[in-house]
Amino acid sequence: MQQYYVDKIEEQLKKKLPGKASQNKMASSIRIQHEIEMLKIKVPKHSSILLLLYPNDNNLFTVLIQRNAYEGVHSNQVSFPGGQKEKNDTNYLTTALREAEEEIGIDTSKIKILGELTDLYVPPSNFIIHPFVGYCEKTPIFTPQKNEVKEILKVPIADLQNRKNIKNKIMEWEIGGFYETKYYDICNKVVWGATAMIISEFMDVIKK
Repeated sequence: MQQYYVDKIEEQLKKKLPGKASQNKMASSIRIQHEIEMLKIKVPKHSSILLLLYPNDNNLFTVLIQRNAYEGVHSNQVSFPGGQKEKNDTNYLTTALREAEEEIGIDTSKIKILGELTDLYVPPSNFIIHPFVGYCEKTPIFTPQKNEVKEILKVPIADLQNRKNIKNKIMEWEIGGFYETKYYDICNKVVWGATAMIISEFMDVIKK
């Protein structure tokens, strides 16, 4: 049954994606405004993330990480495994797989790439994120990279589909000011911003 479900996800990822309209369900109006303004004045850098699907106890899961505290705009935040494209990376997919291997210690040779989601610009860090969706037939053995990863979060897809886990919160904008935004309440963590927007699009993909 799970393989059928994964095959259907792969099929949907080959069709027209829900795109920004879906992402913006979990974005604040101030974020959308800053995206337009920042893209006019800055040349963005590029990064990739991996939304990894895997079976666990007859359910489908994904994995998130909570980053360590550091001096940067994404300190202590919850995200997908991923990071900046490096010179030796052949393409954005190479970046996603390399970062996943480094950050959560998985064997990326066991991963089948199902497709891509819509690119997403992040104004505070000036990055365009390239999200990839992969599937591992068995539950991976996770080994966090201690320098970057505070905690690995194993998340049932059903928890992301549960609308009761979408809540509102007053957040502080990294470049100044406060605003209200939606977030996913997952594993007792606040999952918001770009990560929540990527999840939002993926939820619309699998809804079909």
